[in-house]
Amino acid sequence: VRECGRRCCAFNNRAGGEQRRGQLAKLMAVVESLDREHEGRFYSNDLFLEAQLLQGRGACEEASRLYLAKVRRQLHKQERELEEMDRRWVVKALLRLRDYMDSHVVMSACVIICALILLAVLINSCMTYGQ
Repeated sequence: VRECGRRCCAFNNRAGGEQRRGQLAKLMAVVESLDREHEGRFYSNDLFLEAQLLQGRGACEEASRLYLAKVRRQLHKQERELEEMDRRWVVKALLRLRDYMDSHVVMSACVIICALILLAVLINSCMTYGQ
């Protein structure tokens, strides 16, 4: 999602009628904004361009095999990057949880200290009135 400029579009495959038309309108809005953003140029990457070249010149079996190996390497690289992002997300979530717990521990300790001070003041005043 980050690579796509934080753009996403989700669909309810069971939607019907008006809801389906609404989903289509949202998709078309995303497509049109991308078209304006890229000034009508198509999005592509090196692998796609290489596939187009191979297809255009009637690639031999060896060239196709090399291309598929390159595609597999790219897929494995992307899978590793996604796994790393997932691990980072878990670590960040755990750090946020620890910070949340730490902040509440401090707040709880402050409340307990204040309660003990209040209790000490009450005991002191009771002892003073008793004498």
